[in-house]
Amino acid sequence: MNTMIRYYDLNDPDNSGTTIHLDNASAIVDIDYDPQDAYIYYTDRNNRTISRVRINGTDEELIISDVNPKGLTLDVEFRMMYWTNSDSDTIERSWLNGTRREVLIRKDLYEPSSIVLDKDKGQVFYYTKMIWKDTTRFGAILRVDLNGQNIECVVRKPGYSQFVLGYDPLKQQLYWSSDDLNYIVAADMDGKNEQHYVLPFKYPIAVATYGI
Repeated sequence: MNTMIRYYDLNDPDNSGTTIHLDNASAIVDIDYDPQDAYIYYTDRNNRTISRVRINGTDEELIISDVNPKGLTLDVEFRMMYWTNSDSDTIERSWLNGTRREVLIRKDLYEPSSIVLDKDKGQVFYYTKMIWKDTTRFGAILRVDLNGQNIECVVRKPGYSQFVLGYDPLKQQLYWSSDDLNYIVAADMDGKNEQHYVLPFKYPIAVATYGI
């Protein structure tokens, strides 16, 4: 199972990486980083938790329990985190310390998974395996304002079991892939002008971007 986190210094080509061994982790699914307090936040499928640990491996701490979180994203500026809960078919949020937990969205969701934040436009993008009112059983990438209003479908996609989202704030592009694809898709924030980047493997479990 995934019980450790490994990170690398991208400015040091000879860096062999540093491993953080987590005492209480069982099956880590998603991670995000808070550079302000040097915390790595991570979701754990088996423990049904969201936790955090400092990048030096200290201060491992449980933040949220009784949840089935597949996706996680941080709003570092406003000190909040957002996650998908596949048990209750909701999207939730709280302060980074886990207080003031609340449901942001609870409609038109079935096994929501990956989630990313566009803080400049005040929206979150997320994937749901199926839209309840959709009899075709197609999933979708949707977006919603941070007040839970104005839910909008961006891209219609089949109901993949595993789906990953990424976001590039510099290029203003979305990226996605799934367990059935051997490529990563890049598109405008409205889902148009798709470009495919072929991978030498299938089943990508995460996608991230870095731009200068």
